[in-house]
Amino acid sequence: MKHFSLLILLLFLSNFSFSQNYIIVDAETKKPLPFVAVHNDDNGFYAGEHGDFKLPSDIKDSIKLQHLGYQTISLSTNDLGKIKDTVFMIPNVQSLNEVIITNKKEKREFIKPLKRGMMSWPLSSKHELLVLIQPNTKYINAYIEKIHLPILSKHHWLENAEKSYKDAYAFLRVNIYRQENKLPVKSIYSSQPIKISGFSKDEIIVNLADALIQLDQKGLFFGIELIGYFNNGEIIESTDAFVRPRFTKKISKHFNAETFIKLNFFQGEDDLIPYKSIIERGGMINPNINLNLAIGFTLIPQETKQ
Repeated sequence: MKHFSLLILLLFLSNFSFSQNYIIVDAETKKPLPFVAVHNDDNGFYAGEHGDFKLPSDIKDSIKLQHLGYQTISLSTNDLGKIKDTVFMIPNVQSLNEVIITNKKEKREFIKPLKRGMMSWPLSSKHELLVLIQPNTKYINAYIEKIHLPILSKHHWLENAEKSYKDAYAFLRVNIYRQENKLPVKSIYSSQPIKISGFSKDEIIVNLADALIQLDQKGLFFGIELIGYFNNGEIIESTDAFVRPRFTKKISKHFNAETFIKLNFFQGEDDLIPYKSIIERGGMINPNINLNLAIGFTLIPQETKQ
């Protein structure tokens, strides 16, 4: 009888432990969804590269799962207790803008990222670096074919780290938002996770040819969201953040730019800090100097898009 009771207890503990580990998958394809944002009040974390996550011990009453292109899911801790191990996210039905195909050749224009200076911003996990781009008259409603974001060479930051990170890499996402009153109010695009090596000089290029996103007059926010740093498959807290998007002192003749820092991707707009205010508080750089995230575009002006 004692052995039977012990067996029942072990089975219960095994099931309880197992139920705290989950995987998030596409409800239609059944494929895991990488790095889904798991919100818990004004904090949160990311599911793993293969959609897996484990509830932390300090979890509050409920969580919210968000992934662009999928219906948001809110789950109470009681709801989670009823799920064996798999959470299914349902894709949103997207209605595409009408596209008219013609034989007219579209004229593409490349606005390269501005150089000048070797300044950068070290991104930490859950940070998001955003730049508000408002186009001049020529590029209002231009279609964005590609985004170009230069990253400074990074290996010397890793070489000075406390541990050996020769195989270190990071995952990040590029996001696009509508704007209201200089706040990102609606996410309209989120790239697949982008892997960045710790020992190479990169330019992130995001292809938006099929997304049909226009650079409207009010402007758009473009964000670089740092998911996390990894080494040999394990997440790490690097002593030196090696994803450092480049900044520029130059002013573009093609658009106005204003850069912001979000210190916690999971918090609200109150966490959005104008980079100019950071410069003013720091006192290291003349606050009158323009300093913004270096960003470039391949654009198709509206008059050539038929």
